[in-house]
Amino acid sequence: RGPSARRGPRRRLRGSAVAVKAVEEDVLAEAKAAAEAAKLELEAAKLRAEAEKLERASVQERRAARAKILLGGEDGGVSVGLEDLKARLKDSEGVQLTDEQATTLMTACGRNKEGGALFFDDLAGEAFDAELRRIAEAGRAARQEEQAAQAKEAAARTAGQREGGGSQDVAVDAEENDDRGISTRLAACLAYFFVLADAFRYAAPLAQLFPPITVLLAPVGLFAIALQAIPFGSLLVLVLFIVLAQNKDVPRLVRFNLEQAVLLDCALILPNIIVALTMASGGAEAVDVSASVTFLTLCALVAYCVSKNINGEEPDGIPVISDTAKNVVDRSSFF
Repeated sequence: RGPSARRGPRRRLRGSAVAVKAVEEDVLAEAKAAAEAAKLELEAAKLRAEAEKLERASVQERRAARAKILLGGEDGGVSVGLEDLKARLKDSEGVQLTDEQATTLMTACGRNKEGGALFFDDLAGEAFDAELRRIAEAGRAARQEEQAAQAKEAAARTAGQREGGGSQDVAVDAEENDDRGISTRLAACLAYFFVLADAFRYAAPLAQLFPPITVLLAPVGLFAIALQAIPFGSLLVLVLFIVLAQNKDVPRLVRFNLEQAVLLDCALILPNIIVALTMASGGAEAVDVSASVTFLTLCALVAYCVSKNINGEEPDGIPVISDTAKNVVDRSSFF
């Protein structure tokens, strides 16, 4: 064979050797990685074991320190009785034991004989520690339940006080003066005498057109003259009406009519504006008509209120004004 034929097998052998070597290197790398992982896991296990050992040592040290305290310290005895155990646990651990719980602790340590005592090994043992933790947790749970019950009771008392306050308010409202006797009805009617007097100037055109009406309006005219003679007379009467309307000692029927009279008098502002505008435009006849309509409308409203008051009923049928008067009398609010 020629040289080229001999080189072919050698090349294939070298290629196979390279492939085998690569596989061996991969296997070796995996083995090293596995060994490293095992080593790390072993180190972690050692660390966990050391941590657990330290924790057990710490727990044991804590138990031993507590046992010494419960035995009375460095100068204490070798054992502790039931009563001393209760007192020392309260001072050192803040756990207040009942006789039954103290006996349970004794029993957990195998010292269930009457008048028995606990020794250092008992107090530093796992059984004593576990039972003491259980008792402490039960005490905390009981205190939490007690606090929740107290909070619930306090909330119930608060709600009861609110309801009581509401009942008291209702009682106060029930005690409101609701007298509707003859004198009360007359006083309620007289409240509108002020409104007529304050609007008396609008009656002039009617008096000129129907002179006999002046006889009926004479008392109103005299009262109007008296109001004008007193400085700020109308304003003073308005303030007096407002104050009396808020006084619950005054019969409700009178209070309502006083407030409604005030609102009717305030409502005269609109006719005043209309009459003033009419006068400014120079229409004398229109002024007389506006004034007459205003006074007649007011007389009709007053007649309605007087008729209701005579029957002992509140004249609450005037739109807007009556509702507002009720709100002011009942809630001290216009709305």
